[in-house]
Amino acid sequence: MRNLKFLFLGVATMAMLLSSCELAPIKPTRVRVTDEIPVKYRVRPLDEPVVMADETKVVDVRSRFLFEAYHVKGAVYLSEGDFFRRKQPGQLTTDTDGLIRRLQLKGLHPKNPVIVVGAQLDMQLAARVALVFVRLGFNDVQVAAIEAFQRYARGAEEATENAPLWTAEPVSFAASKSDLLKVLKGEEKGRVLDVRSEKQYLSRSDFGGPYSTPNVDSINIPFEQFFSKVDGRPSKQLKAELSGLGLGVWDKVVLIDDRGMDSQAALMALLGMGYRRVSYIPGGWSSFSKQQ
Repeated sequence: MRNLKFLFLGVATMAMLLSSCELAPIKPTRVRVTDEIPVKYRVRPLDEPVVMADETKVVDVRSRFLFEAYHVKGAVYLSEGDFFRRKQPGQLTTDTDGLIRRLQLKGLHPKNPVIVVGAQLDMQLAARVALVFVRLGFNDVQVAAIEAFQRYARGAEEATENAPLWTAEPVSFAASKSDLLKVLKGEEKGRVLDVRSEKQYLSRSDFGGPYSTPNVDSINIPFEQFFSKVDGRPSKQLKAELSGLGLGVWDKVVLIDDRGMDSQAALMALLGMGYRRVSYIPGGWSSFSKQQ
């Protein structure tokens, strides 16, 4: 009985001591917050090979002459004018419904994986077109040069069945002047990549005239370095170099060039490398000084 009394007193004393002490605050669970582009898409990772499944659609954007000379069996031909404004080739067509209708008549639907094929020595157009498919909500988009394929067909494209009706609201990867300045000032972790040629970047001249833009702290990576010279796919070497610079896949990347065309193509390459917070300046340096 006496032992029970001491036990009771001990428990009571311990309870009083605990109640008089302030408990250490519990640290909240760390939650990673990102502003990933709000669009459901999947750009096939760089490390995966070009995949040709039964439902895969191949879109060839080389010249009509080269397409009819040789192309991937079952590929469909589409030109730059099918996607972009003729007087402003860097801008997506304003007739989105008409574009979707053309894609539908070619048998293209967002549920189908798409491979956009271009010329090995000039992947700019193919990459820009691939980015359009991403913007339209296609779930699986790849870009490659014709040299990545071994089996070719000749002549005009084969007849294809129309795809089911579908609609889309194109998402935007456009960045504003304020977005670029936030990165430059260190308000957001990231980098500005200038994809002009080294000569243009260093001389700050174009078509014989100087740029009327500020000398910003950007990294110069010429557009051609974003794609492999072997198969036209996003460059593994460049991905390693960007990682070496400390640029993570969740860091913000703003691309800029002369007119906004090379930067769109480079953006598609970065998506293939796994970067998710990527954007570009529409119109490039030519429009930069005009923005507020």
